[in-house]
Amino acid sequence: MTNLQTLNRVADDTWTKTNHESLVNLRELHLFLYRESERMFTFVSIAKLKSIQILSVDLSDNNFFPALQPLSHCPHLRDLSLSGKIKNLPEDMHVLLPNVESLSLRKSKLVDDPMPVLGKMLNLTILELRYDCLRGKKMMCRANTFPRVETLDIETHYLEEWQVEEGARPVLTGLELINYSQQFQLPERLKSVARLH
Repeated sequence: MTNLQTLNRVADDTWTKTNHESLVNLRELHLFLYRESERMFTFVSIAKLKSIQILSVDLSDNNFFPALQPLSHCPHLRDLSLSGKIKNLPEDMHVLLPNVESLSLRKSKLVDDPMPVLGKMLNLTILELRYDCLRGKKMMCRANTFPRVETLDIETHYLEEWQVEEGARPVLTGLELINYSQQFQLPERLKSVARLH
């Protein structure tokens, strides 16, 4: 186990029976936690993976992600993908995950605008918010936020208003926006950005 660098498509029972402390060289992990269990998933076991760089966790529709704080013990984490409900993004997410470059949130069902929190993540270059990630009607990108984001991929059924201040997303070169709301109009500042697909 100490030599393992990648674990792919690991299910509930396998992960709970694994000696996490022995995975000292694990760099990539993909968890699929679909089974209903009495023990709710937490990131405490992930916090023991000191070499982890790429992490993907997919939860069942009836479960949700608890606090993200344990991930602060993973200093090399740069690629994070979470599929499942998140009650609230932590305000200090940029402190907890300072080195994350690629972030994908799916099925999060976020009601509050996530942009004020995500915009502080200074190393973020790729951001994906899809598959019922966003449930709010408004988003706001303040000036001097998302300084390194190059590609942005958003899918939503609810977004009606998106304000982008001058100086927000200064290096954005690719945008994919799928919005099913008839009320929505793309902000002028983003109309010149190339579409990803």
